[in-house]
Amino acid sequence: DRVCFDARGAYTPEYSEYRVAGIKKIEEEIESLEKSAVLGSDFRLAVSEKLVQYWRDKFTYADHRYVIIPCTLNSAHLKHEPDASKTRMLRKQMGVKEDEVLLCYSGSTAGWQSFRLMEKFLLSCLAMNTRCKMLFLTDKKIDFSAALDVYRDRLIFMSVAPSEVFAYLSACDYGILLREESMTNKVSSPVKFAEYLLSGLKVIITPNVGDYPAFIRENSCGHIVSREMKLQLGTVGTDEKARIAGLGRRCFGKKAFNDHYRTLLEHLNENT
Repeated sequence: DRVCFDARGAYTPEYSEYRVAGIKKIEEEIESLEKSAVLGSDFRLAVSEKLVQYWRDKFTYADHRYVIIPCTLNSAHLKHEPDASKTRMLRKQMGVKEDEVLLCYSGSTAGWQSFRLMEKFLLSCLAMNTRCKMLFLTDKKIDFSAALDVYRDRLIFMSVAPSEVFAYLSACDYGILLREESMTNKVSSPVKFAEYLLSGLKVIITPNVGDYPAFIRENSCGHIVSREMKLQLGTVGTDEKARIAGLGRRCFGKKAFNDHYRTLLEHLNENT
């Protein structure tokens, strides 16, 4: 039998940086298990080039039998089509005017989501951009400090049905993907990035999130925030949103990686 290691991230750092298991025995053994999987598999699927570099640095990995397939959009995602009339309706319901800029965070409240960093960004962004508002699509309470209280009337917190998430994303201008400095984040491939793009959002990202800052530079589809968190923002026009949505559809649909999956299968079928 031949084995493919499907690596969704760097597991040793995940267990030490964010205690994802909370079980001491697993945390003690995870490094040797990950090393065995990386070096002992016949083929590997990695979600980023940064993850492969982590293998090289951590485990002296020197093989070239791998493919990069980031976290992609599923078929349900790709059925999403923006509805201009619904977008206007949702913005009106949320109290967002046509000339106001709407930022969005959609996702969990897990530790690697880096809400302290997001708070720092919002304090700077909302002060500099007086016509900006921020939408949080999450079913968990976010405990920001009292420093953000002055902007409470510009913060919108909502929990919506999964089937409605893309409609609300499409009503926004920018998607927020800020992560603190950690190996977990450095090698990551958040599907949130692809979801933001498919919704026509420009992505605001830190320089340490997997391969995506390079993608943004190459495709002019967002902003990489500096340490000072200073960013002037304007609304994103209909034509630009359509371009970005097309980028997400082309680059992160599963069909975009058919050749990679074919290579994987060819390697696993060798000598069988």
